[in-house]
Amino acid sequence: MKTVSFCMTAVLVPALALAQPSTPAAKVDSVAQTTTPAPAPNATPAPAGTTTAKADDKAKAGEKKGGLASAVQARTPEEQANQSGFQMIASLDHWLGAGTFVDPTLYSYLAANLSVQATYLFGLGGRRLAASLIGRLLFEYTMPDNNNARRVQPFDTRAVLVAPAFFRTKAFGPFSGLAVSPNIGLTLPTSYQSLNNGMIAGLSAGAAMSTRVSRFDLQVRASAMHTFVTQTVIGTRSNAIPRPVDGIPTLLSRPGENFASIIGNNNQWTVTVGGSVQARVTDAFMLYAGYTYLRFWRYAAQGDPSRPDDFTPKGIDSAGQPVARTGGGSFDMFSAFFGGSYQFNDHYSIDLGISNFTTPLMNVNGAWVPKFPFLSFGTWADNSTSVYFTLTAAY
Repeated sequence: MKTVSFCMTAVLVPALALAQPSTPAAKVDSVAQTTTPAPAPNATPAPAGTTTAKADDKAKAGEKKGGLASAVQARTPEEQANQSGFQMIASLDHWLGAGTFVDPTLYSYLAANLSVQATYLFGLGGRRLAASLIGRLLFEYTMPDNNNARRVQPFDTRAVLVAPAFFRTKAFGPFSGLAVSPNIGLTLPTSYQSLNNGMIAGLSAGAAMSTRVSRFDLQVRASAMHTFVTQTVIGTRSNAIPRPVDGIPTLLSRPGENFASIIGNNNQWTVTVGGSVQARVTDAFMLYAGYTYLRFWRYAAQGDPSRPDDFTPKGIDSAGQPVARTGGGSFDMFSAFFGGSYQFNDHYSIDLGISNFTTPLMNVNGAWVPKFPFLSFGTWADNSTSVYFTLTAAY
């Protein structure tokens, strides 16, 4: 069976980033979707409005010159800090999974992702702020692997407030100076998985630090998110409504239990640390690459030992300890990408590249070794590596 990983690269990095692709998000399992809300949109950076920087400041700030001097898409926090007003960006991604080249009859994956982001940039106390609302919708062309073969999947909705280049330092050496951009975010459950798994909301906070060296834009970022849920576990709820034909319940469970099946625990905390580099080959064409490490901590099956619930292990071992562990555990993933972007004019651009989302280690002859960041050698069939193509319009 083909599988596709769910990208969480920008889930907790709502601040303006360097060019950064989305990655396949279909066929996502309940664990990933519920506990790690959908990422912010696509390969191109967050949009921003008409620049107000003076002409003699544009070269110093590294803004696009010539006909692209007022391009809506800001490529750095410094550029976004010089913008104001209301903007809208729509991006159409297409992802082609590497499994398609292994055996298209078993592992093929081709999907389109539509991302829409509305942003309002305004001043407050002498600082610039950018408030964004982000929505995403995915359509899979190949046969989906979910239970009901659903081709269309909405993602969770993100609301983000960013203070681009809120703190700045003076230039030093070859560096243009450091710009720190803090951000806060709210994730609302609008995906099928999050609604099924009892997600209430996700609150995140983080910051990005960026600088420029000649034609290179450098950025590092970190963030953390806490997910609030109505249930600690991921599972299918018991359904007591009988079928009209024979009166048998559509789902069977043991008496007194709320779930017919449980496949894991929701994530409680998520922490990400990453970085990216962008090289401006020309005023319109740029190359970029990035890497993000993600660590997830799950809810325990029993949050308070003094208040047992349906998930509390009843048996004890010879030492008087519960036979089953109630802790939620943790796991990690990484996301990496590299590609290029071409800006046609002030409003339209295209991106082409490769992205990879998988676990950071693999077992080789009994030893755990780091994986190559950008390509999943030896595991092409799982579609963790994909080729993406993005069309973006910003106004």
